[in-house]
Amino acid sequence: MKNVVLLGSTGSIGRRALEILSAESNSHFRVTGLAAGENIQLLEQQILKFQPRIVSVANREDADRLHRHFSDMQFFSGASGLEQLIHAADPEVVISAISGTVSLAANLAALQKGVRLCLANKETLVAAGALVQEALNRYDGELIPVDSEHSAVFQCLQGQTRESVSRILLTASGGPFFRRSRAELVNVSLEMALNHPTWTMGRKITIDSATLMNKALELIEAAFLFQIGEDRIGVLIHPQSVVHSMVEFYDGSILAQLGIADMGIPIHYALNYPQRSFLDVESLRMERLGNLEFFAEDSMDVPSLSLARSVLRTGKSAGAVLNAANEEAVEAFIERRISFVEIFSMVEEVLSRSCFHPIRTLQDVTAAIDATRAQCREWLQRKFRS
Repeated sequence: MKNVVLLGSTGSIGRRALEILSAESNSHFRVTGLAAGENIQLLEQQILKFQPRIVSVANREDADRLHRHFSDMQFFSGASGLEQLIHAADPEVVISAISGTVSLAANLAALQKGVRLCLANKETLVAAGALVQEALNRYDGELIPVDSEHSAVFQCLQGQTRESVSRILLTASGGPFFRRSRAELVNVSLEMALNHPTWTMGRKITIDSATLMNKALELIEAAFLFQIGEDRIGVLIHPQSVVHSMVEFYDGSILAQLGIADMGIPIHYALNYPQRSFLDVESLRMERLGNLEFFAEDSMDVPSLSLARSVLRTGKSAGAVLNAANEEAVEAFIERRISFVEIFSMVEEVLSRSCFHPIRTLQDVTAAIDATRAQCREWLQRKFRS
């Protein structure tokens, strides 16, 4: 049996991962560590069911309270607790499903320990892709993508050489505002932005899907994951969300990965790679699909993808700045402090005012993020003074 640590156990991906692990735990996997934020009630249920040896939570007070209830277990807290969990739980597989950069040090620690990192966290590669690449080159760790789009590309590349790839084609659902002009987005409410037509996700990633920033971050991820230039990564708007991504080869062939909209499939694949085993999910009935539509990326009147391409051309700390600025803007929108279109205004202005520096250490990433958050606060202050 393989020891598994799950970072982000109470989120949507974490819950689905535990369903997969529960179905396979008798013969393949054992959960030795869990990490969660503030949903302590659900975490307690998970602890009772999976009996991990070690748990990490966001707050020290929650860790102390949990330890009183589960005295035979070890508890950590805070960002440092995630890294401590990786070292203490002795995992062979780490599933990273915490959004944001809080798990960055833990993800790097997993790679440095030589374990398999099943990465469902976008920000790690966007903010610190150079550090991840260095860790992969120096240590025996293994990175398997869990995002449905990157998992699709990863699967299409099996048995292929990098030199044979002409381009990667990521697909995007288009979110709830596909084909709306920038002017039509002015009056978008929070409730409208959270009404995704295909996927059920957390609030932040659902907003990112509505702004297409989710796909922008995935474009940056793909460049690092597959070591390919941004000029060879395309994005297609595919409202049906059946084709999860494609790879075009120099001989004119295109391989695509299709499946129902269920994150269990890429999670299961990442856990079991290179083998495939049975997964109890609904079968994709091709004869019932009807039309599959694909539209050019510029059919959505938002700047997110062009910002991502600019970030990749700039390099250095630009990815960390984009990610942090977007996080701050989305949070302000969720708090109803800015409008939907002001998400773009805030991110664009902060990027244009930023100085970018080489990323050599985690401290470099943290410094870029802190400076960006400070700029975002200043942007909001200027908005409310005007």
